[in-house]
Amino acid sequence: MVKRQDLYAIPEVQTSPLLQALRAEEARLSARRAHVESGLGRQHPEVTAATRELARVQESIRSKVEQVVAGLASDAQVARRQEEELAAKVDSLRRKVGEASEQQLQLSILERRADARRAFYAALEKRYVETSALLHGVYPDARVVSPATPQPVPSWPNTGIVLAGGLLVGAAIGALLVALLEIRDKTFRTASQLEAATGVPCLGILPDLGRRFHGRTTGNLRARSSRLFREAVRTIFIAMSAALGADSQRKRRGQVILVTSALPQDGKTVSSVALASAAAASGSKTLLIDADLRRPRVEGYLPAEWRSQDLAAVLASGQTSAGCTQIDTNLYAIRGSAADENAQRLFLSTEFDAFMQTATADFDTVVIDSPPALVVADAAILARHADAVVHVVRWGQTPRSNVLAAVDRLRRANGNAIGATMLNCVDPSGYRKYNRDGGWTIKYADYYRPAPATSTVNR
Repeated sequence: MVKRQDLYAIPEVQTSPLLQALRAEEARLSARRAHVESGLGRQHPEVTAATRELARVQESIRSKVEQVVAGLASDAQVARRQEEELAAKVDSLRRKVGEASEQQLQLSILERRADARRAFYAALEKRYVETSALLHGVYPDARVVSPATPQPVPSWPNTGIVLAGGLLVGAAIGALLVALLEIRDKTFRTASQLEAATGVPCLGILPDLGRRFHGRTTGNLRARSSRLFREAVRTIFIAMSAALGADSQRKRRGQVILVTSALPQDGKTVSSVALASAAAASGSKTLLIDADLRRPRVEGYLPAEWRSQDLAAVLASGQTSAGCTQIDTNLYAIRGSAADENAQRLFLSTEFDAFMQTATADFDTVVIDSPPALVVADAAILARHADAVVHVVRWGQTPRSNVLAAVDRLRRANGNAIGATMLNCVDPSGYRKYNRDGGWTIKYADYYRPAPATSTVNR
C-alpha cells in the first residue's frame, strides 16, 4: 500500500487544481473546528457540524486522489504493454537485420565470382577470335611504308601573323583611347589652342616649378625659381612690352598691367611677382600691388613686403611713392590688407582712383595682382584702370569654359585694355608631346649655360 504522504507527493496530485482547492478547504475547516472547539467545547453542535464538514472534504480528497492513482496505474499498464510490444518489434528487426547481412555477404561473394567468370569468358572469346583469324588467313590490308616524321615548327598558329595582328589591334585600341582622352580633355595644352579659343594673343608659357617650390610658402622667387622659368618670364615681359609700346598714348604715362585668372590656384600671384621682377630688371621703375585683399599671397614670394604698409593704410594717408616699400632695384611693393567680402568698395573709392593716377605718374610700370575673375567682382573693377589684362591659365587644369567666361567678363569691363593670356605650370615633357613644332625654349633650355667663374692670376 502506498502511504498517504507518498500519494500527496505525486506530481499529478500536487498540480491538480481541484485537489489544491480541496486541500485549501480542508485546512480552512480544520482551523475553524479548532477555533470553535477551543471556545465552545468538543460537545457543542457547531463543533460537531464542523467535524462532519471536514470529514466530507477529506473523503472528497481521498476519492480524488484514488482516481488520480487509478488513472496513473492504468497509464502505467498501457505503457508497460507498449514497451513489451516495442521490445518484441526490436527483437524481430534484429533478426531481420542479421538475415539481411548474411544475404548481403552471399550476394557480394556471388558478384565477385560472376565478375571473375565474365573476365575469363572474355579472354577465351578474344583468344578464339585471334586463333580463327590465323586459321582462315585473315591479315590487315595496310603496311608501314615509312615512319612519320614530326615537323620542326607547328603549322598553326602562325606566330608572325598573330604578332602582327596583335600589334595592329593594340595600335588601334591605343589610338582610340588617345582620341577619347583628347575629346574628354576640356583644358588648354598649347598656346595655339589658347589663342584660337580666346581670340587674344598668348604671350608665352611658364614651366612648372615643381613640388619643392609649392611646398614652401616663403622665400625669394628668383632664388627659388629655375633658369628656364626666369628666361620664360623675360620672354613674356618682352612680348607684353611690345604690345603696350605699340600704343603711343600709353607711352605718356606709366603702364598698368592687371594679372588675373579665372579660378584660384592658377598661379596668378607667382606670375605677377615674376612680371614685376622682370620689369624692374629691365630698368623700369615698377610698383607691385597685392590687390587680392581676401587672400593676399605676394608676401610669400617677396619677404621684404612684410615691412610695407598695406593698401588701405596707403589710401588713407594719401601717399604713393612714400608709402611703398622698395624690395629691390627699381622694384617697389604694397602688400594687401585684410578685408571683408565688400572689398570692392575700396577699389570703387575716389581715393583709389587718385592713388592710381599718382602711381602711373610716379612709376613706369604698375603690376596689379588681382583676385580670380570668376570668383569675385574685384577683377572687373580693377580692369577699368588697366592698360593690359593678362589672364593666367593653368596648363591642363583650368577648364576652357571658365577661361572664356573670364576673358569675356574683363573685356566687357574695359574694352580698351589690351587682352593677353599665358600658360602657367606647364610640364615641359608633357608640353612637347602636344606641341612638337614649338616650345623651343623648353627643348633647348640647357643650350646657354652660366659662364664659369674665372680667377685672376697676379703676375
